[in-house]
Amino acid sequence: KTVVGEKGVTLSGGQKQRLCIARAIIRRPQILILDDALSSVDTNTEKEIIRNLGIYSKGITTIVISHRISSFIRADNP
Repeated sequence: KTVVGEKGVTLSGGQKQRLCIARAIIRRPQILILDDALSSVDTNTEKEIIRNLGIYSKGITTIVISHRISSFIRADNP
């Protein structure tokens, strides 16, 4: 068994965000809107998520709304 979350009881804010992003990508929507979806993760985790988004969301129009410039610096059309 693996205990996840803060003190093994609940998911942290960042864990919730990552889980929601994963669920959205698995559904393969035509359009994916991420509204400040990386606000609760640290910058290294954010970079990893963005890198993986580029891999797993190919063919999906993705709109990223963020207060961090690093979240969309690699976007095709910023």
